This record gives sequence, C-alpha cells and structure tokens, in this order.
Amino acid sequence: MSDEKPKRKKVTIPKLYEKKQRGEPIVMCGINDYPHARASDLVGGLDIASVGDSGAMVNFGRDTTLDVPFEEELVMVQAVRRGTQYAMVLADMPYMTYQVSKEEAIRNAGRYVSEGGAEVMKCEGDKYTAENIGAIVRAGVPVMGHIGMTPMSAAKFGGFKPQGMTAQRAAQLIDDAKAMEDAGCFAILLEWCAAEVGAYLSKNLAVPVISLGAGPYCDGVHVIGGDLFWLYDKFVPQHSKVYVNIREIFQQVYRDYIADVTNRTYPEPAHWITMPDSERLIFEKMLHTELDMA
Repeated sequence: MSDEKPKRKKVTIPKLYEKKQRGEPIVMCGINDYPHARASDLVGGLDIASVGDSGAMVNFGRDTTLDVPFEEELVMVQAVRRGTQYAMVLADMPYMTYQVSKEEAIRNAGRYVSEGGAEVMKCEGDKYTAENIGAIVRAGVPVMGHIGMTPMSAAKFGGFKPQGMTAQRAAQLIDDAKAMEDAGCFAILLEWCAAEVGAYLSKNLAVPVISLGAGPYCDGVHVIGGDLFWLYDKFVPQHSKVYVNIREIFQQVYRDYIADVTNRTYPEPAHWITMPDSERLIFEKMLHTELDMA
C-alpha cells in the first residue's frame, strides 16, 4: 500500500456534473486576490474560485457593485489566476459589460479569458437577459447564470430583499432558471432566495444549482470570501457565516507596530544588518568621523 496522497486534478465542468450526480456538494467561494487564492488552493477542496465584482467593495472600498469598471475586475481576475492551480477560475462580469449587446458581451467575456486567465463567466440576469448570455456561451465561453437577489437589479426589487417568498415570485425564478439553462449556462447561482426554490431547481434542472443564501438543498454552496473573515466593515449578509473577525486582528497588529516604533523597540538587532568591522573603519575614515551606533 502506498502512503502517497492521490494527486489533485484541475476542476472542470464535467467534474462539477459528476459531483451533482453523486450528490457531493460543490464548493464555491468568492476569491478576489492572490493571498486568498493561494491559501484556498493549498488547502484543497475548493471547486470554484469566483472573482466577484463584490471584491471591488472589499478590496477597493466601493459602496456598490454598480460602479465597478471592467479593468478593476480584470486586475482581480489576473491576481486570482496567478494563485490558483486547481479550482475553476470564474469571472463575475460587472454591470453593463454584457447587457448592451451580444457583440459587446462576447468581446468582454473574451478579454476576461485571454487577458485575465478566467475559465468561465458568471452573469446576473433573468429570462430577458438570457439571450445575450447565450451569445457568450455560443461563442465558446462557459457561463454560470445568476438569478434570485441579483445586486445589479436590486432597485427593481425595492432594495436588497430575499426573493421567492411568494408562490408567484418563486414561479418567476423557476422560469428564469430554465431560460438560463436553455441559453446553455453550465450552472445556476441562486442568491438569497427561499429554500423551497433551491430544492425544486436542484432536483429538476440538469445543471448544478449553487446556493448563495438559498438553503441547504442545492447542489453546492457559495459564500463571499471576504465575509468569512469580516473583511468588509459595512455589513455582512444574513446568509454569510463569519469564521473570524480578521479586522480586529489587523487593528491589533497595527497598534502593536505603532507602539513598537514609538517606543523604539522595533526594529530589533535581528531586523537590521551592519558592515563588517573592517569596512566600517574604512567608512569612518572616509567620513572623518566615528559613527554613533549606540
């Protein structure tokens, strides 16, 4: 018997379908920079590294995802690509990068692939935007459809509110999901939605359905990576689980650093270098003075 661990393999779309068929949860997480990409990849087990436009809120202090420019998302995608070897890298297409026309949608998706290194896209929408999303798929770029509480269209819901809470709204979401599947989406992300909708879609769609606050009955779970650490200080969604408040750790480290410098306890001798004595003597002669190193 060999003690060697089985070699990890790159996550692909067929592997996601296999997990759905076996009833194994698909693990998806919002990963928006190199350190988190590297850490999650070394741990293993993450299926999809989703570079979300919400990363611009965490990393760059934006108040909303509606003003995230194409290039800002591209920078995050490139960073995550550099840190990720096994997970599937997903680019979350920002507001108005795919809604205007099929041609623009294809062009922008292509740039996230060719310049960013993304493997798949994620597009928010409904049955009305499925046509442009389908054009991206037909151009050869896989897309995950995103329905439910879609932040880009929060205004039409009257703000950030859970979806599928009435039978009529739940039926609309089912229509949206089927339209996304018909458009060729390889998976559906269902955000902040009644668990009943997630349970129904997971059993009745051929593609994997991922829950982002849509209950435990879906084929997988997604969470915004920054929420795991409480990195965004303005709010944490009700459906996110905070594992550690890393901002408190950040603050304590900065307190300690500032105190050490102020009290002259940092840097310590281990943190600096000095010339060899012979070179120091030559240097002092050049300066015509003795150096005060006390």
